[in-house]
Amino acid sequence: MSLSSRAPYVNELLSDGIHHGTATYERGDIFLKPEKAFHLTGNINYQSGPFQLDWVLYTHFIRDFIYQQPVPDSPVLTIAGAFPLIKYSQTNALLMGSDLAFVWKFSPQLEWQSKVSILFARNQKTNDWLILMPSHRLSNELVYNFKEGKRLSESYISLEWQDVMRQTQVPSDKNGKQDYKAPPPSYHLLHLNASTTVQLGKQKITFSITGRNILNTVYREYLNSMRYFTDEMGRNIGLRIRVPIGKAKS
Repeated sequence: MSLSSRAPYVNELLSDGIHHGTATYERGDIFLKPEKAFHLTGNINYQSGPFQLDWVLYTHFIRDFIYQQPVPDSPVLTIAGAFPLIKYSQTNALLMGSDLAFVWKFSPQLEWQSKVSILFARNQKTNDWLILMPSHRLSNELVYNFKEGKRLSESYISLEWQDVMRQTQVPSDKNGKQDYKAPPPSYHLLHLNASTTVQLGKQKITFSITGRNILNTVYREYLNSMRYFTDEMGRNIGLRIRVPIGKAKS
C-alpha cells in the first residue's frame, strides 16, 4: 500500500505540434494538475522443485490521471499534411490488473516460461473504459539450454509464442467518437532466439541470432499510433556479435 504524486511533464503541458515519432499532432494543456495516486499491491512468490511462480495483483486509484485523448472530429491540417490530433487530458482513473509469470524446468536443459498480463482500466468521471490502455496478453516460451562444452558455453535456443488479445474495453461513442479507428484484431506471433559463446584462445565471443515474427504475420498494435496508417514490422532477423573489450583473464 502506498501513495504517490506526479507533476505533469513539460510535453504534457506545452506540446503543440507534430510528434514525428508517432505521426500525430500533440496538444498539451497548461492547466493540467499533478496526479495523486493510491496503490494497493499484493505479490505471491512460490517455488517447489522445478516450478517457480510469481503472481502480482494490483489496484491503482489515480486522481487527475493524465492520458492521451484522440480527437477524431478535429484532425490538424499542416503544411506537411493532415495529422490525427491527440490532446492531453485528465480524469479520475481506476486501474486493476494482474501479472503472472512462471517457470517450469522439465530437465536441466529444457524449461517452459509463461507470462500473462491482464488490465482493466476505468474512467471514473464518465463511468466508462479508459482509452489507449494495453490489452490482455499471453506469452509462452520453450527454452533449451545446451550442455557446456570445451569451446562452447551458455548456448541455448528458444521458441516463443505470443498472443495479444483485441482491446474490447474501449470507451463507447455515446459522448461522441473517441478514436480515429477501431481497435485492431488480436494477433499471434512466433519468435525464435539462439545464442552461444565461443572460446577463441583467451577471448570469449558471443554470437546471437534473433527472429521476430518469423511467420511474417500481418498485424497492428493498439497502443501504436502508426496503426492509423500502416501495419507493424514483418519478419525481422537480427545477428549480433558481442566481443568484450579489455584485458582477457588468464
